[in-house]
Amino acid sequence: MFAIKRLIRTNGVCLWCETFGNENDHTAILLVQGSGAQGLLWPDEFCKKLAENRYYVVRYDHRDTGRSSYVNYENDPYTLKDLMEDAKGVLDTLALKKTHVIGSSMGGYIAQLLGIFHPEKVLTLTLMMTSPLSISLEHAFFDDENPFSLPLPTREFADALLKIGPLPQTQEGLIRYMLSIWSAYNGKGLAYDKTSWSSLAQIWLEKSTNLSASYHHRLAVNSSPPSREKELKNLSIPTLIVHGLLDPFFPIEHAYALQKIINSSTLLVIEEMGHLFHEAFVEQVANAVIHHLKHHDIS
Repeated sequence: MFAIKRLIRTNGVCLWCETFGNENDHTAILLVQGSGAQGLLWPDEFCKKLAENRYYVVRYDHRDTGRSSYVNYENDPYTLKDLMEDAKGVLDTLALKKTHVIGSSMGGYIAQLLGIFHPEKVLTLTLMMTSPLSISLEHAFFDDENPFSLPLPTREFADALLKIGPLPQTQEGLIRYMLSIWSAYNGKGLAYDKTSWSSLAQIWLEKSTNLSASYHHRLAVNSSPPSREKELKNLSIPTLIVHGLLDPFFPIEHAYALQKIINSSTLLVIEEMGHLFHEAFVEQVANAVIHHLKHHDIS
């Protein structure tokens, strides 16, 4: 199956995106990644599996990642709502009127905001490894007081990050650096294939012109409202929540909270998954997502 790559101009930025499937007769799925993540963190196998089931799948690079625009944050700061408008701009530019939206981690925040502010654009939501709260990486290092109503990232996760050290200068060092970060997020989850993830890291680095710019996503999270709990109580969009039981960034309580708040939601807990969507879980998650979407497709 061929993927089509393109640049989309919207909301004052250019966003690189890639599509799978036939846009003319398939219901669309928008895949929204997490903080600092390129669209390719959605596994190719996952995208192809969805497309093979007659969906038009769109994944894209956030601003300040991959081949999308890099911005001067000091001059033009942005928030999660701006990143949400980027996502809506992708839908509008591709003339996608009613779409299944799947968001992972910070992408789950953005997916929630799309459902809250633009429900007319959203057919269903799938919220993976995310939270109703706006927690960023900095909160992993809050030692004294938790400002949120749900648990912060685990101490083991914070300790793993502290051992990684500064950004290396060589290609080989950067690949090891990225694998170390992904291992921290995976935590005690099922081990992943480091050979294939090393290849992913190499492609990631080839696409990036400024790795440190993705730090702006943390600033965007921190400058946004700390919670969407109140707004989510009024959400009526059918929602599937997918969460790893061993997630070190969003402990499982975050998934239970989402399920309690969103009346129209169901929860899938994957016992051996951490905060990393790797190859071992593609089939299970894809099947659950397809089952969820088929109930709400447009005729």
